[in-house]
Amino acid sequence: MKKASLPGGRRLLVGLASIGLMVSACSTSATPAPTTASAAPSSPSDASASLKADANYKVTLVVGQNNDPFFVTMANGATEEANALGVTFDWQGPTNYDPSLQIPILNSVLTSKPDALIVSPTDANALVATLKEFSAAGIPVINVDTDVSDTSVRLGLITSDNKIGGKLAAQEIAKILDNTGEVALLCVPPGITTGADRKAGFEAEIANVSGIDYVGSQIYNGSDVTDAVRVMNAILAKSPNLAGVVACDGIAGLGAATAIKSAGKAGDIKLVTFDAGPDLVAALKDGTISALMIQKSADIGAMAVDDAVRYLNGDTNIPPETLVPYVVGTQDNIDSPDVQKYLFVP
Repeated sequence: MKKASLPGGRRLLVGLASIGLMVSACSTSATPAPTTASAAPSSPSDASASLKADANYKVTLVVGQNNDPFFVTMANGATEEANALGVTFDWQGPTNYDPSLQIPILNSVLTSKPDALIVSPTDANALVATLKEFSAAGIPVINVDTDVSDTSVRLGLITSDNKIGGKLAAQEIAKILDNTGEVALLCVPPGITTGADRKAGFEAEIANVSGIDYVGSQIYNGSDVTDAVRVMNAILAKSPNLAGVVACDGIAGLGAATAIKSAGKAGDIKLVTFDAGPDLVAALKDGTISALMIQKSADIGAMAVDDAVRYLNGDTNIPPETLVPYVVGTQDNIDSPDVQKYLFVP
């Protein structure tokens, strides 16, 4: 895995070879697509082949939602890497993406005194005090996927390059629509850093497309497909000429797909969504979804375990931020091995 240094000690993972997603070839005329976001890094285990735990460390992962395919896939990647490195590992998380449900789980983990914590904070502000308790107890914290407002409470962050992901989603929907028509954004509530970054990247890029009429963003509750359906129905009622939608995460994508299909507009209203759970892949194959912005969730989990073990082994040179590129999935490439390996498990 090639690691490119960025300002402030950040680490951007750049693949050694393109996987042929043609993102850069299909960008809008205003801004070319960044090549780093369409390339696939090698497996984390390739980069850490010589890494082994110096002791039987106990590492715990607390995800944002324990039944979300993105997080289940992340946990699987972390589990596999922990087994390879000789680490005792466990993972857990709330049934809904909610800080009030995640914080008690973290409090329980703290009492078990793991050697390191890997966590996907469900709110940028609400989790700061809890994570500060881990730091005070000498337990290093590595955030995955999402971050907190006070970064001093964590050792590092490993996440998808979400501003670039938002930019790529804007380019993809513009390309699908031939740079014309009304487009909406269905996103998560404020306080979730991934959603905020995706929204920022999307809105900055869609503004460059003169033929696209961006009708604005709407927020669903962040964890419930039913609520995402409700909000998408409201968007359809408000914008009867809607041509395209970008959904900020997989639950929003499922809600948007359900509402669009129920309205009899599947295939007519183009949908680009983040994530790649089985239901989303099925909707891509049947034409309800036009493109998937796929995160390398298993790699993120594995890299977090790697960084935790390196730190516990005495290496304090852990990057404070690691950005992982996206893969764009379409009907044309979804069955290719280079894309299949990043699809989420049920």
